[in-house]
Amino acid sequence: MGVDVGANMLASVSRFRFFTNIAWTEAIRMLIDGKFQGSNDRTDATSWVDLAVIAQTVQIGWNTFASTSTTPYRYFRFAHTSQSKCNLAEIQFFGILYQDITVSLTEQASSVVYNDGFNVETFTPAIRYKQAKTPIVTGVSPIYGEVFGGYDLTING
Repeated sequence: MGVDVGANMLASVSRFRFFTNIAWTEAIRMLIDGKFQGSNDRTDATSWVDLAVIAQTVQIGWNTFASTSTTPYRYFRFAHTSQSKCNLAEIQFFGILYQDITVSLTEQASSVVYNDGFNVETFTPAIRYKQAKTPIVTGVSPIYGEVFGGYDLTING
């Protein structure tokens, strides 16, 4: 069972969640050693990377496993063993979806439309984008945080 996030797209999955089938007592035994994997080449059976392995912690209902990698991949799959037999009722992936394209635009003029509810004014060309003068973000740390904030965010570039 697999997922393709799409052409020119990559996803960095932080955790996997699954719901066992209705016969969960059998699923516990059968799901052991099943793996969630990621790849950027699904045609090559050897390029899959293990992101989470199901151990003996399977329970009734939802089970959550953290990913061991933050590397972005295009393809994801649940690789079952001859024993696990894909005894999952539902799977969820959590993470960040990226667009993986190279922008070749070097310069672009854009208009700005001002609208205050009474007046509309268009300024052409008001903004000129220049790639050479645009900073490039190469990293953000930490990659995860609490919704309440209260920590420092570092942006590198």
